[in-house]
Formats: sequence, C-alpha cells, structure tokens
Amino acid sequence: MPIEKEIQEEKRRTLIKHSNRVLLDRIKDLGREVIVLQGGDPMAIEDALKDFLKALKKVNSIDDEPMVNIAGLYEEGKGRGGKWQLTIFPRRKHRPDAFFREGDARVVVSPGVIDMGGVLITPVEKDFERLDAAMIEGIYAEVTMDGKIVGRALEVIG
Repeated sequence: MPIEKEIQEEKRRTLIKHSNRVLLDRIKDLGREVIVLQGGDPMAIEDALKDFLKALKKVNSIDDEPMVNIAGLYEEGKGRGGKWQLTIFPRRKHRPDAFFREGDARVVVSPGVIDMGGVLITPVEKDFERLDAAMIEGIYAEVTMDGKIVGRALEVIG
C-alpha cells in the first residue's frame, strides 16, 4: 500500500511518545489522520493500542469502541527478532455522504483499511473512472477523525 512508503518519510513523522519499548508517531500531511505504533514486543504494542483506543473513547465521550482501521506489519529482523508496526486510521464516519446519494451523484466507495492505505477500491467501474484527487481528498477528510480530537487523545496518553 502507498501508506507503507509514505509513513517512512521522516518529514511526515512526529514522535509523540517513546515508552515501554514502543514508538508512537503521528503522521502528517496525508489528508487523513494516521498514527503508527512500532516496536519489537507485540505485547507492548497491544498495550499501546489499548491505551490509544481508551484515550479516543475518553475524548469522544463514547462508551463503544472508537472507529478505526488498523494495518499490521511484521518485519523479520536480524539477530534478536523483528519489528511490529500498527498503522492506525482513526475514523469519524464509516462511509462518505457520496455513498448514500441517489442516481449519478452516488459514488459506491466505503473506505476500509486498504482504501485508507492509499488504494481506493470501487466496485463500480464508472465510479473509479470519475474519482479524481479532489474527490479522494474529500472522502478522506470526511471519514477521518478530526485532527484536534486525535491530538487531544494523544495528549491524554502522552
């Protein structure tokens, strides 16, 4: 997915927290909120994910699990094990408004983790052909959680 390369760019990464053998980075300038957890201990990664989800619940004042998409990656390392990485996309909405429109105004797109990772999938060919950069940016902006809310959640766990 394109996101795998984009999150490696140092200019996009802001280190939020480094503790318990986990790096927590916020990725900027992608048109959607992206948080990356990285480390060698899968249990520490799990704990950091739970802390982040708990913080999202708190700042959103919700009881249910917050909406997120998560892509996991494991990279085998030399010697002492490898590195685990979770790429998290906090969500505000499941589907963009365009999904619910009628007739030609409808765009059948329901961004999941692959879509949030930069590969937008549409089951209808005409929808794929008419998507342009502005429409895609609009879809991302509509479904991603507001950056200020994500920032407050990061402060809670920071």
